[in-house]
Amino acid sequence: MLDSFAADFGMPAPASSTHKVQFGVFELDLQRAELRKQGVKVKLQEQPLRVLQLLLQNHGQIVTREELRAHIWSANTFVEFDQGLYSAMARLRDALGDSSESPRFIETVARRGYRFIAPVDISEPARDMARTKQTVPKPGTALRRFVLSLGAGLLGGALLIGLLLGFDVAGVRQWLWQRSSRPITQKRLTDFVGLEEFPAISPDDKTVAFTADKAGYRQVWLRLIAGGTLLQITHDNVDHAYPRWSPDSSTLIYYSPPTPGEEQGTLWEISALGGTPRRLTRSVSSADISHDGKKLAFFRLSEKNTVQLVTVERLTSLVSLVAELPSSQAYEYPRWSPNDYWIAFQHSTLYVDDISYVSASGGSVHPLTHESVLMGGLSWQPDGSGIIYSSGRESTVIYLPTMHLWSARLDGSPARQMTYGETSLYNPDVDHQGNLVASRLRMQYDIWKYPVTGTLRKNTHDGQQLTHETGQVQTPNATPGGRELAYLSDDGGHGNIWVLDLMSGASRQITFESDPHVSMGLPMWSPDGSKIAMVSTREEPNWDTLGVWLVDADGSNLHQLLSKISGYPTWSGDGNWLYYSTMVHGIFHIFKTPMTGGAPVLVRNDNACVSAIGADGSTLYYSVPHLNGNGIRDYEIRAAHPESGPSVRLAQVAGERVPHWQVFQPSLSHDGRWLALPLNDLATTNLYLLSTIDGSWRQVTDFSPRRTFIVRRVAWSSDDRGLFAAVGDGDADIVLIEGLFPSP
Repeated sequence: MLDSFAADFGMPAPASSTHKVQFGVFELDLQRAELRKQGVKVKLQEQPLRVLQLLLQNHGQIVTREELRAHIWSANTFVEFDQGLYSAMARLRDALGDSSESPRFIETVARRGYRFIAPVDISEPARDMARTKQTVPKPGTALRRFVLSLGAGLLGGALLIGLLLGFDVAGVRQWLWQRSSRPITQKRLTDFVGLEEFPAISPDDKTVAFTADKAGYRQVWLRLIAGGTLLQITHDNVDHAYPRWSPDSSTLIYYSPPTPGEEQGTLWEISALGGTPRRLTRSVSSADISHDGKKLAFFRLSEKNTVQLVTVERLTSLVSLVAELPSSQAYEYPRWSPNDYWIAFQHSTLYVDDISYVSASGGSVHPLTHESVLMGGLSWQPDGSGIIYSSGRESTVIYLPTMHLWSARLDGSPARQMTYGETSLYNPDVDHQGNLVASRLRMQYDIWKYPVTGTLRKNTHDGQQLTHETGQVQTPNATPGGRELAYLSDDGGHGNIWVLDLMSGASRQITFESDPHVSMGLPMWSPDGSKIAMVSTREEPNWDTLGVWLVDADGSNLHQLLSKISGYPTWSGDGNWLYYSTMVHGIFHIFKTPMTGGAPVLVRNDNACVSAIGADGSTLYYSVPHLNGNGIRDYEIRAAHPESGPSVRLAQVAGERVPHWQVFQPSLSHDGRWLALPLNDLATTNLYLLSTIDGSWRQVTDFSPRRTFIVRRVAWSSDDRGLFAAVGDGDADIVLIEGLFPSP
């Protein structure tokens, strides 16, 4: 069995070898003939496994039905072949959580065969095999090469191609693009524990700069693409982010966030060999150096309470205004186009992002995307025709969605998805040769119950793991009696609401959403435990607005209650009202809608986002976001009694402790004494309690030095002695991706 698997890849399988192929959260071990998902063995029969091996061997290329028959089914299985292939493919897709309608891994090519479309990371022995295997021409290759060569010779070769590209005759430009594309592969460049982020390729194509956690702070590191020892070039106890290279690859610039009480951070320059950094200027986010090395582009605050995109001459310090932008958004990732004519950037509202570009000499700002989803960085395509960016637009989980790379052209043509799989790719950077580096993030989530009555160490140590998932689970919410827990899970390939029986440990699926363009989240039990409210993007234009849907506890009677709200659904203590927040003319308002029917009632209009309602309905707890000029939002937690009356401030939370993707909504204990919420502590996230009586804080857990993520909202146990939280462990590596662009 093992020898036949290895033979299919054209190579022996000695016991000492470690031939592995990695894609998404999966890893195929050729020596053991095992498929694993995040380290857990996936049960897969022999024929589906052999189909997977053949597809991986030819990743990015069509594997025909005839090739599958010849390699996997023996000659005497002619009659049963169609059914056998259908069954094997169905089992394989089921194991991968894939579908033929919305493929992430295996694409069906009508009337021809199948193609593996996700990025593949091949260990070196297997990579050598793949290269050897690809040198064997397929039938008809020689004839096609002869015809192409003859045509090029007769018609003038380079002149013909230049004319076709210049005028795009009958779509030949796209045809040539596709002809020259290569199989997509990934090569991991780093293997630290924790998060490696913000990669940047040096202009000489030899080195990648990136940031990595060190003692709780992001530091800038260098790694030769060819391999070797990593070099740490910053060492001070502050965060360092967004490293960018000078054109001669001798220095880097980077950004350090503002210190407490300041609105602007600082841009620094440092030698690629390390040493003492040189302060450049104040800025609200990252910067970029033009390809000719003459100018620096960055964002700064103005005296008019706006954000300015400016360029600065590096020799004369002459400042030029490129664009005046509203301070109601955050701005980052300024990127010069390859010819230094355009500057593209990412801009963010409270929870969603988009990308625009503007002439470097000033003028109108041109929107490039209209997605209103979470994004994670951008880079220009090598020819300057468009942007490569990280987006969660196809994720069906709202909070910390899986991010893939997309391509958007300046000519307005539809965006094209470039990568697939269950791992996220952030912070892409593309060099002039089409080499791309990105931060590949792997997340492992499970729901835990943590006691709140002990010491930090004891609470953390005594946490009880309630789920053992291979995908994402988020936003748990317990029934009033504490017997069941509703949560969001993407088990099966799509985000849906599930219910966990805390006594038996059995789970049941409540919703069965399958539309890949619909996301959902935040299940909330009604006080009597008969219904679950949730948010969904179904019938909404984008993530800027949400709908509230209701479903009975047995999964029946799913229907929409509200549309086009901002979120924060919260039940009243008696279950007669559902509170929510929505934005009106840029200001958050709180409304409540009667469950018996009728028009919503305005509760507050002072930029208030619902947190919780006291059990007796007498007190409303809410948060107020305050946007700083640097795009970071601080939060006030306030209490109003009665709900529409005067309020008092319980606490102020610095925006640095609330990440951009985190929706801020504390949870109230049943006795009304504590609000629970997750907050950032440098490189990790912990659970905290805020007293509703005196505004004092109490830390519940200490996960350091783990890089943990706790998304959106936590829930109290029925006795108020524990908290349910979806805790994710994250690990990000820098990867080199080859094959996304034509060979230069």
